[in-house]
Amino acid sequence: MQYLKKELKELLLKVALRQFSLYGYEATTMRSISKEAGITAPNIYRYFSSKEELYKQLVVPAYHVIKDLFRMNANATLTPAEVGQILLGRLPQLLQHYRDELIILLDGSKGTTFAGAKEEITVILSEDIARHIGVLNKETGAPVFDQMMARPMAVSFLEGVMDIIRRHEHPDDIVKLTTQFIQMYFFWSVRV
Repeated sequence: MQYLKKELKELLLKVALRQFSLYGYEATTMRSISKEAGITAPNIYRYFSSKEELYKQLVVPAYHVIKDLFRMNANATLTPAEVGQILLGRLPQLLQHYRDELIILLDGSKGTTFAGAKEEITVILSEDIARHIGVLNKETGAPVFDQMMARPMAVSFLEGVMDIIRRHEHPDDIVKLTTQFIQMYFFWSVRV
């Protein structure tokens, strides 16, 4: 079957996404991608100079969108309620749209330049949570929560979100469960 260049590139991206999801970056080969796509191995290099370039084309948009969302309060101007509302408005759709890309980025990036992406996002979340713990402690006049709780909370939030997209493929389920997860996580400050 003959494909136009754009169609073939899209097919290669689709096959690569599937293989990276199933086998991870290290176990996926350009040969296996080209074989599944029905082209010769040398032909794949007309579209992508390397496996890393192919991987980057898949994950870079998701990486920037999730990182930017979680950095929304880097200047510490938002309240926990505002952060919760923004997450409620954006995160479910983001997870629905970039489900597979986020799974291979955060679970299957060993051997790539994105191997530290999960830790980087965890640190971003942890810093934001630490700011909110500081605000809460200041408002109450006493240290209610230790700042060291920020990291475990960030890990649990990110892992909770990832668990939803790992276990659920249907877009409606992802949106519903992520919305409920955010509401539970921010139950004290987010209203529907």
